[in-house]
Amino acid sequence: MRAALNHRGPDGQGFWDDGEVGIALAHTRLAILDLSAAGHQPMVSPNGRYVLSFNGEIYNSVEVRLALERERRVDWRGHSDTEVLLRAIQEWGLERALKKSVGMFAVAVWDQEGRQLSLARDRFGEKPLLYGRLGGDIVFASELRAIEQHPAYERKIDLQAMELFFRRGYIPAPLSAVEGIRKVLPGQILRFSSEVGELDPARTIYWNLDHAVGRARSTDVRGGFIESRNQIRRLLERAIRGQLHADVPVGVLLSGGIDSSLVAAIAQGVSLSSVRTFTIGFDEAGFDEGHQARALAKQLGTEHQDLYLDATSVRDLVPELAATYDEPFADPSALPTLLLSRLVRGYVTVALSGDGGDESFCGYQRYLGSRVRQMWVMNRALGGFPSRSLFRSMGIAESVLSSARREKLRRLSALLDAEVSNNFESFYTWYTAKWLRSPIQSGGGPLPATAGPPLAGIDFERRMMALDTASYLPDDILVKVDRAAMSVGLETRAPFLDHRLVEFAWGLPLHYLRTADKGKLILRDLLDELVGGRLSRLPKKGFSAPIATWLRGPLRDWAEDLLAVGRLDDHGWLDSAEVRRRWQEHLSGTVDWSESLWGVLMLNSWASK
Repeated sequence: MRAALNHRGPDGQGFWDDGEVGIALAHTRLAILDLSAAGHQPMVSPNGRYVLSFNGEIYNSVEVRLALERERRVDWRGHSDTEVLLRAIQEWGLERALKKSVGMFAVAVWDQEGRQLSLARDRFGEKPLLYGRLGGDIVFASELRAIEQHPAYERKIDLQAMELFFRRGYIPAPLSAVEGIRKVLPGQILRFSSEVGELDPARTIYWNLDHAVGRARSTDVRGGFIESRNQIRRLLERAIRGQLHADVPVGVLLSGGIDSSLVAAIAQGVSLSSVRTFTIGFDEAGFDEGHQARALAKQLGTEHQDLYLDATSVRDLVPELAATYDEPFADPSALPTLLLSRLVRGYVTVALSGDGGDESFCGYQRYLGSRVRQMWVMNRALGGFPSRSLFRSMGIAESVLSSARREKLRRLSALLDAEVSNNFESFYTWYTAKWLRSPIQSGGGPLPATAGPPLAGIDFERRMMALDTASYLPDDILVKVDRAAMSVGLETRAPFLDHRLVEFAWGLPLHYLRTADKGKLILRDLLDELVGGRLSRLPKKGFSAPIATWLRGPLRDWAEDLLAVGRLDDHGWLDSAEVRRRWQEHLSGTVDWSESLWGVLMLNSWASK
């Protein structure tokens, strides 16, 4: 199991066990702070009670260290954040130690006195942690590939997880692709007692968005827009200073968008030396932001490297996605993210990103005052007027529409129908679905609603932001970056996910965040202040890849093999006729089905690895 994770920790391997009790902890180390043996894991606490295996970083470890020293004299062995976290657990207990910590982490703690195993994950799910029961053993690991090494492991595909995968393009926690294997939720502590020996553990939520938002929104914003913008700058500067702290080289992933540009600008301003920045681009028009990134890097004076993803690179990389992501994962931007990670690892060991800015600062287009939202609100006011009747009154005849337009009409119809629109979570799930009806033949029932923080009484945009923060962010965006980066031993850090910044952002009035057609208003204003107004006026493109073109070009043969009728029928539960119909329509150029087909391709690629 440990050897399967060597890519995540190439700098050292550790092992600890207690044969009498029947517990073993293994660790692979990516050395960031205190490169000496004093940072070796698994680490035993000074009083001998706790054993810790820890993946991640505690950015405020210096502050926590000082807080511990104020309480009593501490003899430190080194200066690693692991030692600080372990001492905090010994003195304060796990829950308080995590609440005091600012960072990203997956934690396993064995309490030798209490005979209890605790598993915990950071507030936003930056670091992965899976667990399950195999035979008589409780097993856990950072990635599924480690659990697969257990002799009792069987890959039995979880069809409920697949149903959600086809809707969303990722498998949401706590589910995994395999029956019986689950993911620890962000902000959660699981406790397994050796006396009880049950798989179902005691659960504690030490942080969640609902409570944090409640506190933030009950606090009056003082000083208006300008003071709020200045406070965001102070919070970002504090977060970035903490995340630049390392005993290895650090850089910034620069896409050319608002968030990563802010991170790069502030990092260059607070760093004692020139920051390295990295960008990946595409030859296809409409997808490349490389020129924006290069222009900003030149203006800031960073040491900049960029790389373009071409047809040869795409063909070589795409067969590796299944092995890298460890379960079906259908975000096409995983391709450029993997290539970028390999470029960056040649220069630095740690890289800062702009991830998390969209969800807290109203960045995605779906948060804005769209026509769909207006129609949804109007339809609810009318008491759920049948959508088909509404379309007929508008002169829209489904029979004369193309396949793609019929699919859009069905999606809009589902959004407007009363049984969906009366429940916001169902509305959100339909709105973001990749497949309106999944290709699982045994499915076809009601679309599972998205679980998320209740956040009662908040507006439409904020509710979508909250649901994205609860699922799309940890299970898509952060999975994409973590698996790609850690496959080459690169640690990524996200300043926008400092929970102190997130909580402040949720206390801001909505009109500080968006206009009718533009999001991240306050971040754009901050970027204007730092680097001028040109960048802040650019439209959001997102970090997307030209998959539709690639599937008709360099990836066609690879896709044709995975979408052959025999391969589709192997599962026994896929609607191969519907998948093949979409593939033929996509190849003809009449319909762009790339978004829905990519999920089938990723499933079949994973199933055959």
